[in-house]
Amino acid sequence: MNKWFIFDHAFSMSMDQFATFKAMFPSPGNNRPLQPLRSHQVVKNSFEDGEPNHFDFYLGRHAARNRFFAGEFYIAVPIIATLLLMFSIMSFILVRDWVATKRSFSSMAEMIGRSSGGSRV
Repeated sequence: MNKWFIFDHAFSMSMDQFATFKAMFPSPGNNRPLQPLRSHQVVKNSFEDGEPNHFDFYLGRHAARNRFFAGEFYIAVPIIATLLLMFSIMSFILVRDWVATKRSFSSMAEMIGRSSGGSRV
């Protein structure tokens, strides 16, 4: 009876290591049995094989890396614009609160002045 171990990542080995492994475990039946394909198609996942599909809206592997315009600039523009907008809104709120505080202090001083002036004999 064969035991199978399935790992979450593939182990790379040289041809010499593979030959040593096969020499250590020479049993010819030590492989996974073939499964029926039924109506499924067998494909190989490789980017370099075959002709690449040409789409007008899609940048391929190499074209995406070698673009004329760097992506950092286009990412930085909305960030800087958002920071400027936040700074201006916070400045307007700070000025509005400062003016409101100044008015409340002046009205408080007038109220204190009126109350102290009326009690004199």
